[in-house]
Amino acid sequence: PDAKPNAIHRKMAEFVKAGKARVITQNVDGLHTKLDPSTIEFHGSLYRIYAPVDQKSANVDDYLKSMYRASDHAVLRPDITFYEEMPQHVQEAVETVSKADFLVIVGTSFQV
Repeated sequence: PDAKPNAIHRKMAEFVKAGKARVITQNVDGLHTKLDPSTIEFHGSLYRIYAPVDQKSANVDDYLKSMYRASDHAVLRPDITFYEEMPQHVQEAVETVSKADFLVIVGTSFQV
């Protein structure tokens, strides 16, 4: 939670602010979004917590203490894509990539 965006995150945000880029990230750490709220978080964020039973959001600090909501013991989970789940924002990502004149892929091993 205390991690800060690095030089690469900052440079990517500069391109976005200049209207020259759009960021789609598979990272769930929220570092891109701290600098660019328009980032497409393809696999979600560890810091958005909710109860699947009613979709109500919960506080990440509470989740770090217990995976159950205090008021009714509903199970909480981070808003991320787990294995075999459909990634988030697929259509938005596809549309963004299909409109791109130039595509840069950074920091992946392509192993998953």
